[in-house]
Amino acid sequence: MNKKLLILIVLIFLIGLGIGFFLISGESYERDFKVDSVLIKNSMKSGGVFDEKIRIENLDEGDIFVNLELNDLEDILYLDESGIDLGPREVKDIELKGLNFEDLDEGIYIGSLRFYSATNEQSVPIILEIQSKDVIFDSVIESFPTSKIFPGKKIHSNIKIYDFYNVGNANIEMNYFIKNFYGETIVSESESKAVSENAFTKSFDIPENIRQGDYVLGVVISYKNSISTASEFFTIGDHEIVKLPIDVSNIIIFLIFGVVIFVLLLFVFYSVYSKDKLLIGMRNQYKTELRKQDEEIDKKQEKIEEKLDTEEERKVSKKLFREVKVKRKKAIKKIQVVREKILKKLRKSKKSKSSIERQVEKWKKEGYDVSVLGEKEKVPRISDVKKKIRDWKNKGYNTDVLDRKKR
Repeated sequence: MNKKLLILIVLIFLIGLGIGFFLISGESYERDFKVDSVLIKNSMKSGGVFDEKIRIENLDEGDIFVNLELNDLEDILYLDESGIDLGPREVKDIELKGLNFEDLDEGIYIGSLRFYSATNEQSVPIILEIQSKDVIFDSVIESFPTSKIFPGKKIHSNIKIYDFYNVGNANIEMNYFIKNFYGETIVSESESKAVSENAFTKSFDIPENIRQGDYVLGVVISYKNSISTASEFFTIGDHEIVKLPIDVSNIIIFLIFGVVIFVLLLFVFYSVYSKDKLLIGMRNQYKTELRKQDEEIDKKQEKIEEKLDTEEERKVSKKLFREVKVKRKKAIKKIQVVREKILKKLRKSKKSKSSIERQVEKWKKEGYDVSVLGEKEKVPRISDVKKKIRDWKNKGYNTDVLDRKKR
């Protein structure tokens, strides 16, 4: 392979390697820590105790400081510290505790715990369900679709009601809501439901202008002094927006390097093709000439054998024609080898492209002139076949061995 071409290919490979390393190292730098929890959901009786541990890990080889911040639940939950120091690759547990729940109204409380450092941020959603000490009716929610829900669509929920005290026919008050983790209520509905209907489907319209993100569907059942809760976490996505694992600046850099590599590869392929185009053309002509010679020799052999008198003469004819084919192919190949060597020398001598092309065109017009071949490569005549038989017989050879050799 040409040394310049090899250097160019290595250069392209190194550029690609550099881009990959840049993107990977950039992404790993942004993720300097990780939290093991993606959602905290807890259901308890009024007056219960809340105590949750969250594990955080430093992904860096150096020290980092991670800030902790509770959102919308500051009056219910608390942290012992507002931030945490982490050594290289260190893992620690954060303890999230509840205040006095005796005075807290039953219901569903939503918030989040935010972790953030100088380069990274992660929020863990929190759903806290507080029920009355004595629950008469409870419920379970199963929503669909189970994957992302899109603006302007519906969310359908199968709701099952459980009558723990076998109350039987009774009307219960059911309150529904959909909220996000920014304190916004998207849907709020209430209705009275007969307990005899212990399973039903409820559908909710998702507004067109709803923001993307995480949401909670909540159900609160009230009956006399009994209050029970049920909730489900889901995500609102967008059909048109696809989030990429790298930021916009990295995408721009990637595109620029991509264009550079594409142009370099285009140059390499053009360079290789333009150089080999002449050689490929010569070799195609060489193969065509070999096929042409085979066909011409076969035709002449057929004509001669039609004029021969005996089977013995035809056997000898076949042998002579096979020998001519082999010799002629060798002679044509010799011409081809010489031409390719000359082409290689012309390229090394840095002759102009036009002068090399003129030489190749000259060879193309000349073809492979078999008229200048020696007697051994020429097609045998009828007299040659008969003479060959006489010579063999005079020397005591038996032409029957031709059949045995052939077999």
